[in-house]
Amino acid sequence: MVVCSGQGMVVYSSHVKLSNFTLPPPIITTFTVTDPKLGESFTVNYIALCSKFFNFTLNYGSENLGTVMSGQVIPYDVPPCTTMTFTLTPSFGGTSGVSVNADCTTPDVPDVDNLSIDTFVLNMSFVVHFTPKCPGVFTYNLLKDGSSVQPEVEQDALVTFDVQPCTTYSTFTLQPVNPNGTDAGTAIPIPTTLKSPNWLKLNNASVVSVTMAEGLKIQVDMYNPCSIVSGIEVRTPSSSATPIVYPASSSSDIVVNCSQTNDFSSFKITLLTTEPYTPVQTKTVSMINNKLAGMTITPYPAVGTCYAYDASRVAQTAAKNKCTDNGLKLINSQELYLLYRQILGPNWVWVGINYSPNPINKWYWDATSGSGTNLVNASFWRPPFPSGSTWNRCAFHDPDPSSFGLKNVDCSSSPVAGTVCIQ
Repeated sequence: MVVCSGQGMVVYSSHVKLSNFTLPPPIITTFTVTDPKLGESFTVNYIALCSKFFNFTLNYGSENLGTVMSGQVIPYDVPPCTTMTFTLTPSFGGTSGVSVNADCTTPDVPDVDNLSIDTFVLNMSFVVHFTPKCPGVFTYNLLKDGSSVQPEVEQDALVTFDVQPCTTYSTFTLQPVNPNGTDAGTAIPIPTTLKSPNWLKLNNASVVSVTMAEGLKIQVDMYNPCSIVSGIEVRTPSSSATPIVYPASSSSDIVVNCSQTNDFSSFKITLLTTEPYTPVQTKTVSMINNKLAGMTITPYPAVGTCYAYDASRVAQTAAKNKCTDNGLKLINSQELYLLYRQILGPNWVWVGINYSPNPINKWYWDATSGSGTNLVNASFWRPPFPSGSTWNRCAFHDPDPSSFGLKNVDCSSSPVAGTVCIQ
């Protein structure tokens, strides 16, 4: 007769001769898995009849962990907050006994994965992301410098916060909280230093004034808290005009002078930046009031000055008075006439040239106050040249391409001409 006693085998016989015998079936009476250490190991314990004569194989789910012995510490990456079900199977040779199962519940941990902050909205909010290792066990408070920003913050939550532009945030933490309200360990820091995005806003661009002396004066209102504006670009409608770039510091004192463009009717402002910024901050301003006493102030870059123009036909005295009343003058010298006559427009335009009967046959430019050279035979007269009894006391510019030049006319009777005033 063969029986198991403890871990030994006792043979009861009056004779010592052994022959073939059969072991009793392996029966596991106790099986436990204890002492789970997260990420490290657990311990296997079992009691079975005649265990010394059998192999015991351990499985976790479909994962074969090999042959084990009772009391053995098994290295394993133990996950948190998980009920692990193990199976222990006895075997001898090719024969297996009845398997038994044992559960092991691993500890809860307050740790989180994928902790980050993004989607900053200026002065309003950001989004916090995290994935708890043990969902539903702990709550989480978002802190900054140890003070609460939002209690019981959820995963991927929108957090109300006064976000400042281009600001580095390095003191956000996530504090896990036990169900009883106590802190579950230390606060978890956001793993990287955060910087909110740059902000830039072109609030407005407006015309301060349009003057003969300064040209177009513009004021730019921008929000540039991150100091990324490298310059302010001004474009005028002229396709040939080169964009003008001003320093960022000149936002309240931008002047497009009369030598830089030939059109004050509108302009486009664009903020240039030291690094790409989207969207590009730009504004177009039109319907500019570039009027002076009803005259349109117009730049003349070829000369480098502005002139004021009114196409309304008036007598020379009215044209001259309109200029002098505004501290200006008609074109009053041959030099100026030769400079300006290319842009005097489609209308006839008065010039400051006059006939003096004393001495007789003397024409002079206003700039010479009557003491200049007699201009009776000057080349700029439109034929027929004034002579004899046909002389009138005034003249205007006639843009007719077939007879480009000055036309001798009466100062007040029809036809009359428009007005160009210069400084």
